[in-house]
Amino acid sequence: MPTAANVLPQDLMNNVMGKIFDVITNGDGTTVPKSEDNFFAWNTPGTPFDPEDFDFLVQGLTGVYKPKMIKNPDGTESTEVLTDEQREDAMGKDTKKMYSLAENFARFVDIVPDASGINDTKVRMNVKNDEGTLSDVYEETLRFSQVANTELTAAEKAKIERFRQLLQVEREKEDLITGEMVKVLEPSPLVKAYTDKMQAWIEASLEYNSARIDALTASTPRAVHNWSINANVLRSKVKFAMNDWINNGYKNEFEGIAARIDQMSARDLSLLKAQYKDAT
Repeated sequence: MPTAANVLPQDLMNNVMGKIFDVITNGDGTTVPKSEDNFFAWNTPGTPFDPEDFDFLVQGLTGVYKPKMIKNPDGTESTEVLTDEQREDAMGKDTKKMYSLAENFARFVDIVPDASGINDTKVRMNVKNDEGTLSDVYEETLRFSQVANTELTAAEKAKIERFRQLLQVEREKEDLITGEMVKVLEPSPLVKAYTDKMQAWIEASLEYNSARIDALTASTPRAVHNWSINANVLRSKVKFAMNDWINNGYKNEFEGIAARIDQMSARDLSLLKAQYKDAT
């Protein structure tokens, strides 16, 4: 039996990789259950990454100013002193870097593994570049898929039509080209009130979030002081706008009607497929 002293590093690594592969694909009997759907392949010989390539996972996407040490003429070192504008510029560049790192990693994992020729003794992962990315295959699958079309009953169609009449009104309008009077559908007063109050809530929320983001990024001393002093006021504006939306903007009524329409019409799987396609 070989001892630790005469075990080659590659043999030790192969044993470790084999154990990991076995647990992931066959389960460990306790935490990881066995599944026939598991697929696992090694990226060999490996793709090199620098530790800072994953800074976005720890830091997030918000830029952070990292003080630099500079060497003084007398040979000593001190922390670099920046103006507010220089500090803001440095954080902006770091934010762009975090987004770039996240995008690069997302593109790296958006691949299609090639399982042809794989065996348990020497597992390798190839990429099927001829079929594009994983996202491309997902989009292609949706495009050519067929789903069941569930027809609504007459009673369900009547209910949907009654609900829609609460959301839109019909009126006559002069056609600018022919001069004839034509019938058009417009949002009902309920929908108009809902939209107006929702817009007021969105504006209050954006003001609140903008002040919060400025304070978190410490873009200027004024931004930090503004959040410290006015956060409660800005939060109250958001709360008031929400209450006004509920009480005077028919928020619950409108969303209740929309939910009932969606509940009945969403049983058609073609609508679900359309949602998936829109998300790609």
